[in-house]
Amino acid sequence: MMRSARLLAAVLGLLAGIQPLQAQQGEVGGVVVDSKTGQPLVRVQVVTEGGIGSTTDNRGRFRIGNLTGTQVAVNVALIGYRPLRATLNVGNLEARLELSEMAVNLGEIVVTGTVAGAEKRTLGNSISTVRAAEVQELAPSLDMSNLINSRAPGVVVIPGTGQVGSAPRIKIRGTNSFSLSDQPLIYIDGVRVANDVATGISVQGFGSGIAGRLNDIDPDNIESIEILKGPAASTLYGTEAANGVVQIITKRGRIGDRPEIKFGARFGTQWFMNPEGRIVEPVDKVNGVLTSWNPVTSEESFGNKLFKNGFGQGYSLSIGGGQQAYNYYAGVTYDYDKGIEPTNSAKRITGTVNLGITPGSTYDIQTSLSFVKSDVQQAFEAGAGGIWFSTIFGDPKLVDTPYRGFLFGPPEYQWGSRQPSQKINRYTASVTVNHRPASWFSHRLVVGLDQTDEGSEQLNRYLPPEWVQFNPGTAALGLKYSQKRTIQYNTFDYNASARADLTSSWKSTTSVGGQIYRRRTDLVWAQGDQFPAPDLETIAATAVRIGYDDYVENTTVGVFGQQQFGYKDRLYVTAALRVDNNSAFGEDFSFVAYPKVSSSYVWTEGAAGWLNTLKLRAAYGQSGQQPEAFAALRSYAPVTGGDGGPAVIPSFVGNPDLAPERSSEIEAGFEAGLFGDRVAVDFTYYYQNTKDAILLLPVAPSTGFPGNQYTNIGAIRNHGFEIQVNGQAVNSDNFGLNLNVSASHNTNEVTDLGEGVTTLGTFGPKLGYPVDAVFRRKVVSAELNEQGRAINIQCDDDKGGSTPNCATAPAVYLGVFDPRWEGAFSATATLWKRLRIYGLMDFKLGNKHIDNNRRALCQVFLRCDENFNPQNYDPLMIAEIQLNNVAQSWVTNDAGFLKLRELSANYMVPRSIAGFLGGRDATIGITARNLATITNWSGLDPESYFVTQLFTRLEQDNTPQLASVMFNLNISF
Repeated sequence: MMRSARLLAAVLGLLAGIQPLQAQQGEVGGVVVDSKTGQPLVRVQVVTEGGIGSTTDNRGRFRIGNLTGTQVAVNVALIGYRPLRATLNVGNLEARLELSEMAVNLGEIVVTGTVAGAEKRTLGNSISTVRAAEVQELAPSLDMSNLINSRAPGVVVIPGTGQVGSAPRIKIRGTNSFSLSDQPLIYIDGVRVANDVATGISVQGFGSGIAGRLNDIDPDNIESIEILKGPAASTLYGTEAANGVVQIITKRGRIGDRPEIKFGARFGTQWFMNPEGRIVEPVDKVNGVLTSWNPVTSEESFGNKLFKNGFGQGYSLSIGGGQQAYNYYAGVTYDYDKGIEPTNSAKRITGTVNLGITPGSTYDIQTSLSFVKSDVQQAFEAGAGGIWFSTIFGDPKLVDTPYRGFLFGPPEYQWGSRQPSQKINRYTASVTVNHRPASWFSHRLVVGLDQTDEGSEQLNRYLPPEWVQFNPGTAALGLKYSQKRTIQYNTFDYNASARADLTSSWKSTTSVGGQIYRRRTDLVWAQGDQFPAPDLETIAATAVRIGYDDYVENTTVGVFGQQQFGYKDRLYVTAALRVDNNSAFGEDFSFVAYPKVSSSYVWTEGAAGWLNTLKLRAAYGQSGQQPEAFAALRSYAPVTGGDGGPAVIPSFVGNPDLAPERSSEIEAGFEAGLFGDRVAVDFTYYYQNTKDAILLLPVAPSTGFPGNQYTNIGAIRNHGFEIQVNGQAVNSDNFGLNLNVSASHNTNEVTDLGEGVTTLGTFGPKLGYPVDAVFRRKVVSAELNEQGRAINIQCDDDKGGSTPNCATAPAVYLGVFDPRWEGAFSATATLWKRLRIYGLMDFKLGNKHIDNNRRALCQVFLRCDENFNPQNYDPLMIAEIQLNNVAQSWVTNDAGFLKLRELSANYMVPRSIAGFLGGRDATIGITARNLATITNWSGLDPESYFVTQLFTRLEQDNTPQLASVMFNLNISF
């Protein structure tokens, strides 16, 4: 018994000794999430104080083994987030660690044109970053317009029309050219891509297509967007970069991540809100009685709905991940959306495949291939036809006729007789080779191709007998326009950087590089008139056919060198020089040089108190705008000679000395983190000068050439500021609130039009005024006689007085076309770490547009109440109406607005429910857009217009911006 007792005691003692040993081999694990959104964070370093660590995977999960004791302290770190120290119980494998985003992240890497990008702390210029992947989770967007709009101060998005498939224009920091493009350069993964706007077929000499290349890009496959806003930031991109640079970085898998599959679906509707209250009712006398006509309610009385809700749907599928030597990402999306008119729809299939290979520690190869295939069926908006034209300018006298009140015919005729469309086949491919042969030296080669095959058409069908009355004669036989355009961009970009530690405090980075960009556009255009029978829809089937083909090539060759010195990781000074040549320069002009110098100073970082981070910055830089492709060349036009053979006549004089426009910019600002790094402030002031601006000036008859000549003679000044403030207003366990406010202001002025020249015409541009100024003649006094006719009319003489001769009166300054102020306010509330509610309001102020709907209704068709009851209105306005387009201040109206742009709610489904659906994580949500607009604009919508020139904003029979609601479901596996 004693021996048995001693043996039992020994065994118990041995077991007691084993228990601590088992604890020594314990583990901890769990998930790391964003404290604001509750979303898992990948690539987070979780390290114990003993140096044992782990990195979170693509689910945000981590696990650390070989631990001793009952508790362990871990340090959690991720660039852009405040470090966290937490104590975990050994054995707990379901820990939840929450990281709070830093207000100012100076360690963020951004694209700058050099090999490996640069940390924000080193930059002397501002860069706006749109975290596209996060935006898509918060308020999913179908296109780039909604993705960028109001998320980068100083960047104005001009949507133009509410049709599905339409594309925006983007304007950054105002206008700096009289005649050249105002669009920024677009790069996707380092490759320059086409960014043409207002593409398609222009008919009847009025307006152009609504499509554009920016909306070929699928937001679901974008990781982030970086925007360089002016010459101070875009110098290394050289000629064509004066309007800014937009860098789009697509999604990529991460090395070491297990495969993650994501599926998304969305469906919803869009509609024209309150059409019966927003369309101005035409009036006319019917049987001697003044009668108004409301097209919406009138059609309802016939059992028809004029504008229907358009249904939209989309589906996406992606997979991403990686192993030690490679990473991959592949995503495909299908979208099909219908507008409020039966002829307006947009189908799009996009795909992206990114593959990265890392054969060794010294180099890697990144490849990217994306494609888009789209078909946009447009509603007719040529400025002189279509349902909007016939609706806005309808006639009550036509209600009891087959026209049913519509000017050119009822809706079914408008939609059934004509169909504009555009089909796109596009692919973008790139290969990037990064080589790091030494710790101090690295270089990179990017080779890429972006090719777009663009087919634009307009079909006017052979009319059935019942429709011939609406368009009689040969027009009833129909016609077809067809334009095939291939746009090809080739990119060759080499960069190298060498780094050196000069002393323990001073570091040096030297970068050099060279680029070749080549664009070729091939064009085939054809027109056929008069189909011999119905149901024929090819040009080959028409009786009269004409056509031509052409091509244009443009090449830019540039090199740059940049030197940067850094002192104690706080002070950075950078100097660079870019030298370019372009095939559009005149033959007597060869190279152009663009210098740059910048500095940044990190005053404090990670400090306690109210001021936690402060970076001061300043930069000066230059970049340019190349002339039009043939602006420098003397050309001749082909004609038929007197003998019936081919001959030529002088066509365009050209300019062998033509140089690029040159824009220089000084910008200064700061980035600050305040109040425990919960509030971020980013402020920038900029001052731009454009010289050698290209103007079209008359050619002396003695040259033997007609028309005008492009000449470097003008100058424009731009200046303004941008500010953005965001921060965590509340951050508790069950409720979080993040606020974001941004605003920008821009002013520009024409400072030179050539020696002795103060204006280029009655309506500008004019010296001393904004380049986008609105000049119109203005009535300043008038009276109405008993018959309602304006008498004693006096117009502004622009000298503080008036003149009775309005036809020869000068046009006076009324305002500007582009907004002087723009900004946004957004709020994101997070409840119980699962429900996120988001709202965005934006505004644009200080601009005017031309209400051409109102002008034509009152002056061309004479169907305004003002035409019949002038005594009820301001005599000044009546005088301008009766002057019939001599004075137009009455339709040059305030187009500022405040709009509830986005409202969304997203709920992160518990994993138990997501598992029931077959996934790991799931989110359901709803997003609404354009629900309310506060404006004094006299037309349908202050964003409903097209650009007739580089500046003019004119609303005429355009689809207004539509309200929409979309439901979405996202599941990851």
